[in-house]
This record gives sequence, structure tokens and C-alpha cells, in this order.
Amino acid sequence: MVPKLSANALRRLAVLKEAKRKWERVHALVEQAATNAGTREVFLRQCQRAAQDVQRLLEGDGFKELADATDQLKTVIKRPGSFQARLGSMREVVGLIHTGIDRADKAVRDSGKQAGVD
Repeated sequence: MVPKLSANALRRLAVLKEAKRKWERVHALVEQAATNAGTREVFLRQCQRAAQDVQRLLEGDGFKELADATDQLKTVIKRPGSFQARLGSMREVVGLIHTGIDRADKAVRDSGKQAGVD
């Protein structure tokens, strides 16, 4: 029998699902900036706005550590230096957030299962 999750756990899972969907958009924008040198700055500005949107979503639901990590992307985009060096850092942050969202999802599901056992 599958344990039922609480309403709070279901809400948190919905927030993580939305954050993951929006973060995939951020990832796409980073890759578009990497392949389109002529319009790179446009994609980077869109990427900053999209990352800020994910940050607000995560902060509003108690995922403060993930929200702070999304802020790293905005910092990397603004950092001086060659674009290729920044691109590697941007891709690393994107991967870290994907992993973080997946881990948070698993933690919420596991805590819901444990709560259902008691």
C-alpha cells in the first residue's frame, strides 16, 4: 500500500515540479547564449530574469538553500572575464540546481512516507 502524502508535502512537490520546469527554461537560455554569439546578451538577460523567478518561487516555499544557489547563476553571468570561462561555471550551476531540485523532491517524498508509517 502506498502511503498518502500530506497536503503540505503535495504543495511542496508541486512547487518543486514548477521550479524544475522553469529551471529547464534557464538551462535552454544558457545553451542558446552559448550558441548565438550575436544575441548572447539578450539570452543572458532573459536567463537572469528566469533564474530570479525560480529563486522567488523556491524562497516562498522554504527551499532557501536552493534559492540561494540559483542566485549564483546571476552572479556568474555578471562576472567579468571571458565568456567561455563563465559558460563553464553557468553550466555547472545549472547542473547543481537540477540535482538539488531532484534531491529536495526525494526528501519531501521520503518524509511523507515516514510520516505515513507512524
